[in-house]
Amino acid sequence: MRIPECEYAFVHWGERCHVASNGDLVQIASFGANARIANSGDNVHIIASGEDSTIVSTGVVDSIILGPGGSAALAYHDGERVRFAVAIEGENNIRAGVRYRLNEQHQFVEC
Repeated sequence: MRIPECEYAFVHWGERCHVASNGDLVQIASFGANARIANSGDNVHIIASGEDSTIVSTGVVDSIILGPGGSAALAYHDGERVRFAVAIEGENNIRAGVRYRLNEQHQFVEC
């Protein structure tokens, strides 16, 4: 799995890792089960490929990859307020191991 170029990278392999990041242009990757990743930085790429891992971001995310049973909640502004787009592996055609981004309609699309 290729991780795009970035300014900083955080990589974790253990189970139940909790990762928090607030830097811009960061790569965050966790490969253990039940990881929890929180982000507030912009223009980041996040991989949470372990089973039942979770991503939550209030910053602008360029892409995510989920593992089996994984979920993500990414914030966006709809012109009036902040809302969250939610991706759950196995629902709405979200598949484990596939890179996704939010499109202009705030829907997850493959990239």
